[in-house]
Amino acid sequence: MLNILDPKSKDLIATIGNIRECPEGGSIWTREIDEPLQYSIMSRDGGSLFQAHIHKNQKRLPEFPTQEFIYVVRGKLSTTLYTNKKKVVYSFEMVPGDFIHLVSGGH
Repeated sequence: MLNILDPKSKDLIATIGNIRECPEGGSIWTREIDEPLQYSIMSRDGGSLFQAHIHKNQKRLPEFPTQEFIYVVRGKLSTTLYTNKKKVVYSFEMVPGDFIHLVSGGH
């Protein structure tokens, strides 16, 4: 997993990963408690059980920008990430299995 931050404000622009990075058993993570999305990738044997649970309400910031999630199934996707001030912060090529959660800035 790679977090791309605005170099000045340190705001999260995007989180990038690939499903092949999933550790045995899976992984659940969230960068900050006040973010509205918790990531979860599971890698379990057939017949495994995942304990049922309830998501509690969390105190959230009142406004979030529109967020986007992209998962590449096949082909390639050239991607450039920008700050809110339209400055390039990261460019890369996405391949099958890659995902990106776009939180702020542009692409």
